[in-house]
Amino acid sequence: MSKKLICNLRPASQSDEPLILSSWLKSAYNLCPAFRDMPKSLYFGLHEPAVKLSLATSDTLLAVDAEDPTHILGYLVYKNYPFFSVIHYIYVKQQFRGFKISSYLLNEADLRQYIFTSHETLDSQKFFNTKGLPTFHVPHFRHGEWHETQVNLFLSSRQSRP
Repeated sequence: MSKKLICNLRPASQSDEPLILSSWLKSAYNLCPAFRDMPKSLYFGLHEPAVKLSLATSDTLLAVDAEDPTHILGYLVYKNYPFFSVIHYIYVKQQFRGFKISSYLLNEADLRQYIFTSHETLDSQKFFNTKGLPTFHVPHFRHGEWHETQVNLFLSSRQSRP
């Protein structure tokens, strides 16, 4: 039997940022093997600025309760460029997993052919693999826009080949 949940999508507002920042930082710390042995104070102190930069320079799409648009069920932080997309983070609250909210968010994001991830967890790896969505993890993408010109030049040159 398929689980049903009615939700709407909307862009994030500034008032949504505290929940997004908190859930992103906590879930990444608990689910990313690279952070497993790092003291929490070091992780949060060093990683919070990178997450804030991703939020400030990207689009954030929220899945919200259809009856209460302030109740966030999940979100996708991403950026589309001419030849590629960067998924910074995708998150769904534990109690709403299994309702295809992540798929709904990804479908609405209109992602490009080449998809890079800047933050990766064990859950996101499994999710992208089960969806057959080829992603390439490049942590440098979490440090601002320096990459756009180089990646677009490289990918546009590949597009023009027969």
